[in-house]
Amino acid sequence: MSKKESWRLASDNIIRELANVAPEDRLKCLQERVASLPDGDREMVAHFVSLTALIVSTPGQEAPTMSRHRHISLITAMSLMAMVILIVAGIYLVVIRGGDDGSSKFHILGSGVETSSVGVGCFTLAGLVFLFVARKALNRI
Repeated sequence: MSKKESWRLASDNIIRELANVAPEDRLKCLQERVASLPDGDREMVAHFVSLTALIVSTPGQEAPTMSRHRHISLITAMSLMAMVILIVAGIYLVVIRGGDDGSSKFHILGSGVETSSVGVGCFTLAGLVFLFVARKALNRI
């Protein structure tokens, strides 16, 4: 068993035990359990378990989780907002304003576009944002 696995396993065991101990006796129980651990694991286990106990005992706080789906969803939502902004800007420039003539040329991650309309360039950027971000996000879930 590696060093990381050993202190993590010890921490998980102590956290489970502390859940069954009365709140006023948790510190004493934690100190006894940490004292019985090998020297190499003591500091890491004590630090991790103390932080977890502090977070869990704070009202209104959720238990610590390691969910990457939440972060991927946030990134996808931000890219969706950027895409909508680019589409609205493209519609404004092409339909409402009508005078969006101008050379637009860009290369992003191997994809290149050259157009004489800035509005069409906005549409293309929106498509590329969706293509690159949505594809990566869906692969990670």
